[in-house]
Amino acid sequence: MSMVNADSVQLFAMLKKMQDSISSIETTKKSVKMKYEQLGAGWQDKKYNELGVVVRDCNKALNDILVIMLQAEKYVALLAKSLSEYESVQLGSTNGISASTPQTSSFAVTPSSADTTTFESNTFGSNLAFVQDRLSAERYFSRGNHYEEYRDYWENGNYTFSRNENPELVYVRARDIEGVYLSDRELGNPEGFWTRNGREGWSRENILRRASHIQDVRQNTESGMSLDELSQNPVLDDTIRSYYNNPVQVAQVGSYYVFQSDGRHRTLAVQSLDTYIPVLVTGSYTRND
Repeated sequence: MSMVNADSVQLFAMLKKMQDSISSIETTKKSVKMKYEQLGAGWQDKKYNELGVVVRDCNKALNDILVIMLQAEKYVALLAKSLSEYESVQLGSTNGISASTPQTSSFAVTPSSADTTTFESNTFGSNLAFVQDRLSAERYFSRGNHYEEYRDYWENGNYTFSRNENPELVYVRARDIEGVYLSDRELGNPEGFWTRNGREGWSRENILRRASHIQDVRQNTESGMSLDELSQNPVLDDTIRSYYNNPVQVAQVGSYYVFQSDGRHRTLAVQSLDTYIPVLVTGSYTRND
C-alpha cells in the first residue's frame, strides 16, 4: 500500500509539472507573436517578412508540442485519478477525490450530469457554459453540443489519430467544437481572460465584433470576392486577420471536432454567437473498438 501511495504522489507531482509546462508553452507562443506584431509598428520590409516566416514556424512547432503535452497530461491525470480512487477504497473511504469549486459572485451554478460542475456567466457571453474537467480540478471546458461524446474521448483515450496532410479551410458550427479549455484562474477572472490581463486592444467586445463579421466574409467569398479584396474594408480586414490568416485548428471525432490548442478567445466568441467558424481540420480520431 505504501508503494501505491508513493506512486500516486509522484504522479500528481508530475501532473503539476506538466500543467506548468503547458502554461509556459502557451505564454511563450503569445509572447513571440505579440513581440513580432509590436516590431511591425515601425519595421515593414523584406527582413521583417522573413522574420515572420520564422515566427510562424516557431509557433507551429510550439503548437505541435502543446498538442502532444495536452494528450500526455490527459493520460497521466487519468492514471493519477485511478490510483487515488484505489487508495481511497483501500483505506475505507467512500468519498473518492473532491475538487474545490471557484467561489465567485460572477457565476451561477447550474445542475449538471454525472459529477461535473457547470458555470454560466454573461461575463463570458451568452450561450456559454463551462464544465469542470474530471481529470484536473484546475481546468474547465466550454460545453458544446457534443460534450458527453467528447468526455468519452477525453477520459478514455482509446482513439487513433490520422493526420490530414493537406487541410483546407472549412466552416463548422462553433458549438460543435469541444475541448476549448480555461484554467480555474481564468474562469474566475473573465475580464482578465478577454483582455489578456489588460493588453491594449483586447476586449470581449472587440473579439465579438471580429467574430460577428465572419458570415459577411463567408458570403462575399462565396460570391466570388477574394480575401485580398475584402481586406480593403477595415472592418472585414480585422476579421480576416483574426480568423482567416491564422485559422483555428481542430481534429474531427465522428460528428464533432476537438480543439487543437490555439485560438481559445476566437472560438469562445463564435460559440457565444452560436454561429459558424472557419477552421483547418488537421486530422481525425477514430475509436479503437
